[in-house]
Amino acid sequence: EIGSIGAKALMFQSGYLTIKKEYMDNSEFIYELDYPNHEVRTHLNKGYLRYMFGSGVRLPVESKQLVGLLEKEDFDGFEIALRTLFSAIPHQWHASNSKMACYEGWYCSVLYSCLWDVADTGIRAEESSSRGRSDLSLVIGDQVFVFECKMLKEGMDKEQAAAEAIEQINDRGYADRYRDGFKSIHLIGAVFDSEDKNLAAMKVV
Repeated sequence: EIGSIGAKALMFQSGYLTIKKEYMDNSEFIYELDYPNHEVRTHLNKGYLRYMFGSGVRLPVESKQLVGLLEKEDFDGFEIALRTLFSAIPHQWHASNSKMACYEGWYCSVLYSCLWDVADTGIRAEESSSRGRSDLSLVIGDQVFVFECKMLKEGMDKEQAAAEAIEQINDRGYADRYRDGFKSIHLIGAVFDSEDKNLAAMKVV
């Protein structure tokens, strides 16, 4: 419907997404969509970043810094850099889109886009396991980083929320697919606060 076209349908019609796979499920056709090529994927993700941060932030530098800190397993530095990154988002974006800071998906999308800008072949969003889906997984060489993002709710302890994110990764086996063949696997629970519009706590095991 022209008046109420969904985002995925719009991107398919415009050519930003294409059909990667088609299969049947209970007599219903299911289509898996993906970017048609590397150029489109690069252009679209950089467009997301420009929209989120405006043109004044040196995003390639921040993106390389985030990936570099993970690669060195400097998680304290990564936490500081992540807070700095979210602090750079102009308040006007939140004012004109007042509800977006309340959703886990907003923070995951920012993190995904920044990490992808450098580590495009190693970043996976919504990767399914037999018991659920992880928010983000990042592979750098023989290292794996599995992220679970949570929103801080009223009355919730932020450190406990981060610990629960780690527990969810373990309980649902998000990292199990990487247990064979990788030198190190890091589980990262990230908790975001919709009031501060930033990272509230992070736990790494």
